[in-house]
Amino acid sequence: MPKFASIGFCSQCRTRIEIKENSISAGYGIDPLGNKKCYACCAEEDKQYMRNNGRNTLYLTVRKDVVTNWPGSLKLPVIASSNSKTNWGHKRTDVWFMFDGNVWWGYNIGNNDIVYCRRTKRTRL
Repeated sequence: MPKFASIGFCSQCRTRIEIKENSISAGYGIDPLGNKKCYACCAEEDKQYMRNNGRNTLYLTVRKDVVTNWPGSLKLPVIASSNSKTNWGHKRTDVWFMFDGNVWWGYNIGNNDIVYCRRTKRTRL
């Protein structure tokens, strides 16, 4: 049975933030003001950022079937994808997913999982 250590409370929802003993994860995120946030609140902040700005930098899972935020608390299923190469010969993956009634498009270049995403005007693919 894993042991848990409490490291305080989420500054937004006030839930106790606990991490498993020997975990490599911090168990929380930190906002620009230095406040600790639980992963659920991190997901809500990412959603609000996407609504307000129409873009975000997210991550593509290894199977390329989900776009997620860093802790994995926000998961958006990929509904279409394509693979190609850039004019420099680097691997490129384009993905499309739905969020808040809009189709979002994102692209990844190279051997990493970073996806630069932006909202499109389309409401269906």
